[in-house]
Amino acid sequence: WTSVMWGFVAMRYGYRAALAITNVSLLLGNLCFGLSTALPVAMSVRLVFHGMLNGWVAVMSPMAARVAGDGRQVDMIGIIFASGGCIQLLGPALGGWTYGLVQ
Repeated sequence: WTSVMWGFVAMRYGYRAALAITNVSLLLGNLCFGLSTALPVAMSVRLVFHGMLNGWVAVMSPMAARVAGDGRQVDMIGIIFASGGCIQLLGPALGGWTYGLVQ
């Protein structure tokens, strides 16, 4: 149901405003999740910031399809999701590799 809400926000206020809101929510959510010390707080942060306020996929897909045009929509969306998957793999790997270097 959040995709419908983010679609409404994107159509009413524009794609850039919706993406700005979702990126700020992801930034704040990652910060609050990293600083949380209790499990209920961490779960609540994930629910609110990464669940309800994260409209990145719902906003980015139609925006990329509109920018790419009719002939390259599938390629553009595939590149976006492939790069996101690579980032999700490389981020924890880099964190594990650098763990313990600063002591």
